[in-house]
Amino acid sequence: MKILQGILMLLVTATTVAAHPGWGIVRDSRGNVYFTDTKQVWRIAPDGSLSVAVPDVHTHELCVDPADNIFGEHLWYTAGARQPWRHRVWRLRPDGTVSDVIPSRAGFLTDYSFVRDRDGNMYWADRGPRTVIRKRSVNGRITTHALGDFRAVERMVATPDGTLFLMDAGRLRRVSPNGTVSTVVAALSSKRPTPSEVSSLNYHMGLWLDSQHQVYVAAAAEGLVLRVSDRGEVVVATRSVAPWAPSGGLIALAKDMREANTRGEKLGLTEDELAFYDALETNDSAVQVLGDETLRAIARELVETVRNNATIDWTLRENVRAQLRVLVKRILRKHGYPPDKQEKATQTVLEQAEVLSAQWAAA
Repeated sequence: MKILQGILMLLVTATTVAAHPGWGIVRDSRGNVYFTDTKQVWRIAPDGSLSVAVPDVHTHELCVDPADNIFGEHLWYTAGARQPWRHRVWRLRPDGTVSDVIPSRAGFLTDYSFVRDRDGNMYWADRGPRTVIRKRSVNGRITTHALGDFRAVERMVATPDGTLFLMDAGRLRRVSPNGTVSTVVAALSSKRPTPSEVSSLNYHMGLWLDSQHQVYVAAAAEGLVLRVSDRGEVVVATRSVAPWAPSGGLIALAKDMREANTRGEKLGLTEDELAFYDALETNDSAVQVLGDETLRAIARELVETVRNNATIDWTLRENVRAQLRVLVKRILRKHGYPPDKQEKATQTVLEQAEVLSAQWAAA
């Protein structure tokens, strides 16, 4: 789990991406964050403590309802059995008790979903002879919600009013509440030219939304998160560090952002300067010996350097990236930043630089 510029990212190794990892991560109204590693479901409490909330469950997705109940499945395989694949759906109540919503049954989950709108309607892709989008209303009635030229529907997310966004063989598609299907981005990638493998399974992982219903997509194969506006404009929201790749995420609570602003005010740093200050691993004892004044000076100098050297397309130009890397390392060395920490700090600073430069360009 990692937080960058208001995004909580669920990270997995690159080798795990190929093995179909989990992308489920949700937050309840009390500030608890739950995420899956496909072996159990973890809980991060508001105080930052980590514990296992639901042990021994293989689930890729999670959802939370207005009463703070967490839902997921358990899928397992028994070699030699007449019906080797089985599943069940469980519910974790706020008091910590776990019970089954759907008891153990054969096969895969085909009539229930963890993609839901604010009214509790469920949505999923029914991959029959022709892929269609099904809707299960709160009364249990299942209907065909949308027909389209779907190729390989994978991840899906719903807005409160029931607008769906889904990945379909590299295409980001929108399904309106009345079932109308449109394409937001024909081949979702930060790379130009777009790689042919953009339509491959697990190239994109989890999808999530912000309060303006902009879509965030974990482009695991590229090691980054893409933010897509309603008009189809694509920017890099944040980037992971190899060998890690994002598989899911959330937008940080406004409360968390306010706390960050308060920290910045106490340190005498702007929001941009605070982002670089945090990139310097200021909790590390080897770094702390530099003192807050030096770390604040580094952060301010980093913002000025990045602003002066990061052109609009700098993330696509390797020579500019290399030059900026040199400048960042020069600043760290000048202020006596621990040599064995410089490489990691440089990489994190460049990640933040990508996010901030995109925001500066959009401002």
